[in-house]
Amino acid sequence: MHLDENNGAEGKHRNIGFEEALCDFVMFLDSDDFFVENAIEVLYNQINNNV
Repeated sequence: MHLDENNGAEGKHRNIGFEEALCDFVMFLDSDDFFVENAIEVLYNQINNNV
């Protein structure tokens, strides 16, 4: 999804993303974040093991 306008508030755009999401989990990676190798797989497995 791409939004043409930038209003400077990331919360509005994230809320739109939440409303449009067709999945069980949503993650955001900001410009000051980083993931180590396999981070998403590890998190997914942890979630599924604790359900």
